[in-house]
Amino acid sequence: MDAEGARQVIDGFLKEGSIEKLYESVITPVLIFIEKDRADVGLGEAREQFVFQTLKETIEELALRPEVERKTEDIDTEANSEGLSIVSAAKKTSVTDCAITCMPARDEGDEIVGMMLAHLATRAGYNAHVVVPASPEDMMEEAAGQHCELIYVSALPPYSVYNLRRFYKTLRIRFPKSRIGVGLWGFAGNIEVMRTRLGLVEADTIVSTLSEATGQVPSLTEAVTQ
Repeated sequence: MDAEGARQVIDGFLKEGSIEKLYESVITPVLIFIEKDRADVGLGEAREQFVFQTLKETIEELALRPEVERKTEDIDTEANSEGLSIVSAAKKTSVTDCAITCMPARDEGDEIVGMMLAHLATRAGYNAHVVVPASPEDMMEEAAGQHCELIYVSALPPYSVYNLRRFYKTLRIRFPKSRIGVGLWGFAGNIEVMRTRLGLVEADTIVSTLSEATGQVPSLTEAVTQ
């Protein structure tokens, strides 16, 4: 499938589903598959880069399509009547100017999930940014320039607990006043055990889905501004 074919599939999905469902039920599983499969067969570097670039362009295009934004907000209202609407939950807070930085733990796949999270946060009225993959020092320097108050570390499987723990500790020292969320996308294990393994302080959090991540933005940003 070429880039145009991929966009047609996505447009077809959005006729019935929301952007949140597209990101969480379609694109994130694709990225998880690519990351897990790399150690076995893999797509090959050229094919992998094609997929990554197509997904990036798609997310950027969706962020610039107000007609999709309006339509999917209506879908969210209907489909999430039991309190699961990400956008509605986030808009309950009056804190709309808190800077949210989405930082990849490792590579381009992590960056793409961060792009989706930043888009959802922006739709909810927050000032969200994405840091491109680089050395930890360079990424933290970029985050510092954004005056981030809430940092989400984006990590697709397979998770390197040692590297994540070290990265988290470095962030906690560099940004002592910020809240930190660790997105372990697709994680199905024991969250409390993982919190202990990563050494998270009580104020920080682990999430495994984009809906969890966006749903926790209001309480995390309120805690920062208090």
